[in-house]
Amino acid sequence: MFTDTWVPSAVTISQMFLKTLPGFPHVEYQKMLDLYEDLRMWYSGEKLIKFDVDVTSGKKVELYPLRINPLRATAEKHVTVLLGESGGSVDSGGLPIKVNVIGKTKRNKPRELELEKILSQTMLNSNMGSVLQHTAMESQYMGGSVYSVDWLPELKTVRLTPIHPREFLGEVYGRDNWRLKKAWIVKPIAYDEAVALGVDEGEYLPYWYTEYWTEDEYIIRVNLKVLEVKGVKLQGKNVFGVVPIVYIPHIRTTQFYGDSMITETVKGLIKEMNLRMADIGDAISEDAHSLTYIKNVKGSVQLKKLAGSLPVYDLGSRQSIGQGEPDPAMETLKKQSASATMIEWNERLMDAYRREVNHPAVADGEDEGSQRSSLTLTTRMWPLLSHVKLERQNFSDGFRSLLTIALKVMAIKGVNGITQEDLDINIFISWSPMIGKDREMLLQEIAIRREHDLGSQHHMLELLEDVRDIDDEITLINDELEQKAELIMKENAAKSSMSASNPKSKS
Repeated sequence: MFTDTWVPSAVTISQMFLKTLPGFPHVEYQKMLDLYEDLRMWYSGEKLIKFDVDVTSGKKVELYPLRINPLRATAEKHVTVLLGESGGSVDSGGLPIKVNVIGKTKRNKPRELELEKILSQTMLNSNMGSVLQHTAMESQYMGGSVYSVDWLPELKTVRLTPIHPREFLGEVYGRDNWRLKKAWIVKPIAYDEAVALGVDEGEYLPYWYTEYWTEDEYIIRVNLKVLEVKGVKLQGKNVFGVVPIVYIPHIRTTQFYGDSMITETVKGLIKEMNLRMADIGDAISEDAHSLTYIKNVKGSVQLKKLAGSLPVYDLGSRQSIGQGEPDPAMETLKKQSASATMIEWNERLMDAYRREVNHPAVADGEDEGSQRSSLTLTTRMWPLLSHVKLERQNFSDGFRSLLTIALKVMAIKGVNGITQEDLDINIFISWSPMIGKDREMLLQEIAIRREHDLGSQHHMLELLEDVRDIDDEITLINDELEQKAELIMKENAAKSSMSASNPKSKS
């Protein structure tokens, strides 16, 4: 199950209940919960809402008044490149990935195409286009994303459901990070939702929805009550023989759970950027409010109003006839608090941030000098592209595992005509290009390759990415070529007939 609602107070109140839940890893859950809450607050910018007390005035002032938070923009750029650029993605239901099926022991092309359509339709029915965009965004700062394969008995269908990372705990078999030994789904729910699930213990008590899965058994509860669907308790043997949950890490290094882009270095850089930008703002404010002083004035300064002009100050005149007496003067004390070094330091901080999170300036449309070639811009995007390649590898393996589980559930439940023989396949995930290509250059490449027989018609149409059904498109192209050939033959026959009937035309 999936929700964006999370009530920390409810979590705190009911911690004692989780400690009594049989077999629940409460210590690990609390550790991960604290980590996710810290990452969430950094991503939302709440960590930058801090106040200090001014020693002179005693008033409360903001410590980070500008609240500069580049994390959202970075996550957006990463997800955009991850999902890629595809001219035909809207026509394909908004799916940024394509499923390819190949038999392991023997090939059966028609059946492989049927399985590809079934899996693609399952993703479409699960709204995986928008779901993947959402979970990929969460993955950037939460360190990973979670999906479950749900069997819906009322609809007799399989659905791929996203789960918030903070609602998931998993344990794997040794080093096999793609095979879960145990999995928990834990989340607080509202009273109305608990009642809808058939549990009513009072309006003001906390309610927890939990799922526990192993390869052999499962149990789904609200608090300690096992849920029921049409009189059947959701507890007992796991007929699927596999934990129907997959955790996909953002970037995995030393542990099962993925690494967030919000590293300790990133936290320090964001704090320093906010502090130094505040210093620059204070310096500019001091420079803008200069001090005015007068000198060589005896007596008082008179404020006078001239016709049609602003008020002026009369400083008087020289008080003696001696030449050594200086003239009265009013001057401004010039200060230079803000310096180029201060501004340059903040730019260096941003450069350090960009390197840490693989967010090159060109990804924001920033570039220096004259017009650059597409190759140059692509090269400058390399830090982001190389990082996203790692993300894509994790997502590819994750979706291979997820769709394999989905096929297994379909085979066991006997839906979509899936059998056990259909499970003897390899599933490959294809992605759209990470960044847009020059359309004119692409068309030139395709034309040259076709002219020299360096690629099939089917593959060339795939490169265009704007064809909904390639096989149908090839059939239409061949039909048009046949019609064109027939017209040419008819025109040539008509010309030959005219020439035969008009001998003068030959001479």
